[in-house]
Amino acid sequence: MSHRFIACFMEESEKAISRGEKAIIHHTRQTGRQVHVDTSRQVHADDRDFDMKSMLQDIQKKLNENQAMMNHVVDRVDKLSSLVNDIKVEQDQLWSENERLSSENERLKDRVYRNEAQSRRNNLLFFGIEDEKGESWETSEEKVRNFMVNTLKLDGGDHFNLERVHRLNTKRSPRPIIAQFSFYKDKEVVKRKARDTLKEDKTYRMSDDFTKEVREKRAKLRQYLQQFRSKGEDCYISYDKLIAGDNIYIYDWGKDKLISVGKRLHRTTDRRQENTTLADDSEEEEETASAPQ
Repeated sequence: MSHRFIACFMEESEKAISRGEKAIIHHTRQTGRQVHVDTSRQVHADDRDFDMKSMLQDIQKKLNENQAMMNHVVDRVDKLSSLVNDIKVEQDQLWSENERLSSENERLKDRVYRNEAQSRRNNLLFFGIEDEKGESWETSEEKVRNFMVNTLKLDGGDHFNLERVHRLNTKRSPRPIIAQFSFYKDKEVVKRKARDTLKEDKTYRMSDDFTKEVREKRAKLRQYLQQFRSKGEDCYISYDKLIAGDNIYIYDWGKDKLISVGKRLHRTTDRRQENTTLADDSEEEEETASAPQ
C-alpha cells in the first residue's frame, strides 16, 4: 500500500514539475517576446526621430536656398525696375523731342507752302492758245499779248509787264502757257476781263497757278461742289475753300471729309464780279508750272 502511494505521489510530482517547467518556459518565452517587441519599438521610434530631424534639416536647407534665390530675384527686379524707369524717362524725353520736331517740321512745311504759294501769286495759266512745235519764249509771250488784246478785248493788254512766259512741259495739246505778271493787280484785271468775255467760249480757259497741295484740295472740294449744286446751293471754290450758301468749308485730309470752318460775310455782289474767284473755278486745270521747254 505504501509502495503504491509513494509511486503515485512521485508520478504526480513529476507531472506537477513538468507543468511548472512548461509554465516557466512559456512565461520566459512570452517575456522575451515582449522585451523584443518593446526594444524593437524603441529602435523604430529612434529611427523616426532621426528621419524627421533629417527631413527638417533638408527642408530648412531648401528654404534657405529659396530665400537666397528670392533675394537675388528681388534684387534683379529692383535693378530692372530702375532700368525701366530710366528708359521710360528717356522715352518721354524722346517723345517730347519728337513732338517738338514734328511741330517744327509742320511750321517749316507751312512756311515753304506759303512761300511757294506767294511765289506763284502773280502767275496765270492760259489754256487753248494755239501751240507750235519748238515754240520759243518770245513767241509764247507774243501769243499771250495777242490773246489779251484780240480775244479778251483788253485795252492796254499788250503793255502789261510780264516777267516770264513759256509753255508747260505736258502731253496736253495745245500745251498751256504760264505767264508771270510783274504786278498782281494786272493779273487780276486780266482775270476779271476773262470772266466777262469767256462766259460762253469754252475754247479758252484761265486758271491761277496753284501749288500741288492746293490743287489736290481743290480736286476734293470739286466733288462736294457738285453735291451742293445738285441741291441748288449757290456755291463755288475760292483758293482751297468751298463756299456754299453762308458756310465756308475745307477738306480735312486726316478725317477724309468736308468740315465747316465758319461763316462768310454778307455779300451784296455776285461772286463772279469779285476778284478772288476764277472764271471757271469748278473745272480748274490740274497742270502745274514746270521748267520751260
